[in-house]
Amino acid sequence: EEALWTNSMFGGMPSFQLSTLYPANLFANVDYFLHWILPHPVNMIFKLFLGFFILLIVLKVDPWLSGIGGFAFAFSSYFFIALEAGHNSKVGAMAYVPLVIAGFILAYNGRHLLGAALAAFSLALQIYSNHFQITYYLFLILGCLIVGYFVYAIVEKTLGNFFKASVFLLIGCTLGFGPNISQFWSTFDYSQETIRGKSELAQFAPKESLSHAESGLDKDYAFRWSYGQWETTTLLLPNSVGGSSQGKLGERSETYALLKKAGIKNPKGAIQQWPTYWGDQPFTSGPVYVGAIICFLFLLGLLLGDNRYRWWLLAATVMSIVMSWGRNFPGINYLLFDHLPMYNKFRAPAMILIIAEFTMPLLGFLTLSKIMKAGDQAKADMQKKLLIATGIICGFLLLLLLMGGAMVSFETGDETATLARMFGMDVKNPDQLARANEFVDALIADRQSLFRMDILKALAYISLSAGAIWLFLRGTINKYLVFGALALLITVDLWSVNQNYLGKENFRKPKEYAQMHQPEEWNKQILQDTDIDYRVLNLADNTFNDSKTSYFHKSVGGYHAAKLRRYQDIIDHHLNGNLTMGVINMLNTKYVVQKGQDGKHQVQRNPGALGNAWFVDNISWVNNAQEEIDSLTHFDPKQIAISDIRFKEKLSGFTGGKDSTATIKLQSYEPNFLVYESNSTIPGMAVFSEIYYNDGKGWNAYLDGNKVHHARVNYILRGMVLPAGKHKIEFKFEPKAYFTGEKISLAMSLLLIAGLFGVGYIEFRKRKKINQE
Repeated sequence: EEALWTNSMFGGMPSFQLSTLYPANLFANVDYFLHWILPHPVNMIFKLFLGFFILLIVLKVDPWLSGIGGFAFAFSSYFFIALEAGHNSKVGAMAYVPLVIAGFILAYNGRHLLGAALAAFSLALQIYSNHFQITYYLFLILGCLIVGYFVYAIVEKTLGNFFKASVFLLIGCTLGFGPNISQFWSTFDYSQETIRGKSELAQFAPKESLSHAESGLDKDYAFRWSYGQWETTTLLLPNSVGGSSQGKLGERSETYALLKKAGIKNPKGAIQQWPTYWGDQPFTSGPVYVGAIICFLFLLGLLLGDNRYRWWLLAATVMSIVMSWGRNFPGINYLLFDHLPMYNKFRAPAMILIIAEFTMPLLGFLTLSKIMKAGDQAKADMQKKLLIATGIICGFLLLLLLMGGAMVSFETGDETATLARMFGMDVKNPDQLARANEFVDALIADRQSLFRMDILKALAYISLSAGAIWLFLRGTINKYLVFGALALLITVDLWSVNQNYLGKENFRKPKEYAQMHQPEEWNKQILQDTDIDYRVLNLADNTFNDSKTSYFHKSVGGYHAAKLRRYQDIIDHHLNGNLTMGVINMLNTKYVVQKGQDGKHQVQRNPGALGNAWFVDNISWVNNAQEEIDSLTHFDPKQIAISDIRFKEKLSGFTGGKDSTATIKLQSYEPNFLVYESNSTIPGMAVFSEIYYNDGKGWNAYLDGNKVHHARVNYILRGMVLPAGKHKIEFKFEPKAYFTGEKISLAMSLLLIAGLFGVGYIEFRKRKKINQE
């Protein structure tokens, strides 16, 4: 049985964006197969390679060159960094983007039926990968593509073909979306209740204090990971802003020499995690690097590329760069955040550079293909443009080499404080301040050294690549020698960067990996409690950015980028900083974990935890969400339930008071199904220590087998008026979006499969007829 709800994070939340399976989507089996044939993470890299390879084949690029292009795309640094961080769905979703684009290109190039079929098939897989931010970026790319083909159709007077292809693609995309109805519907329903949806508190706060849109993410939060304008040079030079927040330096570095001179223990280990990054993001695991050779080929494509492709690819690239700047280019990006549909649901603008990681190698390898197919007359013109492109990019690199130090400072301004903290120095002490500044000077020198080394490498890679292409255009070598040279240079270039972010130190043997998931002593201490349902508040770690606690316990904290909006409100008002004990108690927080003086986790039993359910004396009615959350500051949840006046009808029948002998107890627990038993001589108001999730979207309450209303109390919990006597209360999680959606998804899966077989048969008959002729 699929667990559609989890109590393991944030007191309880739907699992739609955690691990829910959608078996009615039959196309999931294709994705399972691609994951099964190779071990992780090689399977993810292979999917990236395969999709781009097929796209280039569709564009009639030589298979050997397509293979090199697939490799160059798959080995872009961002994918390796994402895999190291565990962002597997992001990489999986990106792997299907080239296939969707291939379908669109096929259709607009005249293969309407086959193109629509490929677009439908690959879009079904792309959406199933369950990373809607990547899907959103896919549609931004498609928008550029469609506009590009529309303009091209006007110029070439082929609008009939354009509109015909568009109709086929619209039908294909609708069919491709169909198998994912259950997943999309569940996510859409859920998103409205999360921090990506509308905040009820916003309408009551003073207008000048609002830092976020009424609906969507807080603007400061959404734009926190914005790429710097200078930082965009990482597309060409991976260490132009230092690489990683925990970068690696060599034993020839200034920092290593200073560490050794200062007598710091294990200087070799220290320089493997040194704060070399100095860009605009709070921190980063590494740069978005497409490769020096790819940047050169992209520039060459702008001079030589086919008009059908180069302008929309340029537009998509520029769009991704500008949008990646986020708060560093507010005029455009804040306007888009406020007005571009759905854009305010997503965070981390830097992520949109995955568009450039796709468009730049695509234009580059299309241009290489054009060069390889060129006739003698065309080659002469290509030689001139090759020299221009080489001169522009090499001239730019030489300018950076000579003037880079004057253009940027290579520091953020707070390095002195950072390094002083690392070594326990007191910056108020003149001697220790001077010593800290020595480390800052060494760090800046090492950043400059990394930058210069990148420039020299880029000059070498580009010069050798341009030289190989030049020799081919002159007729000195054949295309296979060019392919070999490019394959070798691109491999050395990309792998030398990627191994810094996904190296041997990131892998574990199976036994070591299993050991990482074993409970610690404090976990074992809590797990001795055999009570069927209680919560743990771990204050010893990063409470609301930690998922390890959730691996063993039902946690008050957790980690998720789309938690319930109301729970986030509770965190902001009552669980961050000064803790509101009434809130902790009503969440049935039986154990609180804190760090002792020895730095170890210490478990404390909370005697105030109220259990799974209890009767209260009275209901305190409030007029709105703001009053409701404010009322939690000073209240006794054991005696009073606070509820919005909108729920008065659902809680009718309770006039106050409670039976002192009344009992209510959780009899059985499953994530989707809770059973309680109550006994009272008078009607009572029961509060359940379970997170309220709009009862029209999933949680249904049953009293003695009959469906009844329940209401929201205490801002996030469930409440119900129970009649006198002995009763059985059940809560069942029955989201219509999932169960009805699964039926629709199955029907659409079968329809799409039938359509694909039909297109396959038609294409087979066409091919057979062509062969006969």
